[in-house]
Amino acid sequence: MRTSESTWDHARIYDRVGVGIYHNDLRLVRVLHTADNMPILDVCESQPFSEAIKALPGIARHYAAKNTPCAGLMRPGSYQLLLLETPQVSEEELRSAVREHIQNMSEFHANDVILDTLPVPARQEPTEPVAVDMMYVAIAPKTAVLDHVDELLNAGFSLSYLDVPEFALCHLIAQIAEDKEGIAFLWLSQDKAILMLSRQGQLFLARTVNTPHLTRLNRPDVELNPDTFSNDTKINQTISQIILEIQQALNYYRACYNYSPIKTLVISPTPYQTPEIINYMQGVLKIKVRQFDLNEIFIYKPVLTETQECHCLPMIGAALRLEIK
Repeated sequence: MRTSESTWDHARIYDRVGVGIYHNDLRLVRVLHTADNMPILDVCESQPFSEAIKALPGIARHYAAKNTPCAGLMRPGSYQLLLLETPQVSEEELRSAVREHIQNMSEFHANDVILDTLPVPARQEPTEPVAVDMMYVAIAPKTAVLDHVDELLNAGFSLSYLDVPEFALCHLIAQIAEDKEGIAFLWLSQDKAILMLSRQGQLFLARTVNTPHLTRLNRPDVELNPDTFSNDTKINQTISQIILEIQQALNYYRACYNYSPIKTLVISPTPYQTPEIINYMQGVLKIKVRQFDLNEIFIYKPVLTETQECHCLPMIGAALRLEIK
């Protein structure tokens, strides 16, 4: 990592801002993209606000120039993510076909939602003669999306698009070296884990693991060691659930895709006792497990705690997105 004085040796061509409100925390990042494709993490803030919505205008004035493209992140619980077979229709008919397809699958009424799609590589089931085209569909109630858009626009952000964390994290994972051969990525947040399988910038699988006892992994009175993982019921339940999801995901990848098996699990920066978690998971999964470091993809970033990095990771992914819709 370079010092702040050296960051401007690289010609700055444009900025991106990512912003979201999670658990009444306002989380904002600004990424400077440079001509030599070496991004700079210029701002990374995660601050608790008793009334985060009211704080947005001040944050926008301080960190986001009027014309700086901004990506907003959907709040947890405000959207649904579904994996579907891609309807065999024209591009113009795709959204209508998807909307019809999700009528009985979504917890939201299909006519009252806004949706976004992300294609994933065709899946070759062992029992099927041909590969099946697949896609992820992010679905959110129209009212929730429009309210969120209004909040950001009224605060002064130059909103370019809204994203969900899974789609935003794809842009970050694509920058990790092991993604060339395929990796599993685990984001451990405050109350859940998001597991993603990626290869060469393409998302293959995304799963959410609701883990109500996750915060127990960071209690000062709990020392993580092999005995704790085995004997503490809540910790054992949490870790076992995450490991089971990882094993099932890796088996799915092996069964449905004609690529070499994934050999690396990368864990996000996290406030939890990471070295102990890594050692335990590596022993059970029998693959390489390591922690992600933001210095791998940024030539400069401010000094941050692992909690700040963990909280802002989807916003960083959103700000790494190059195209503007």
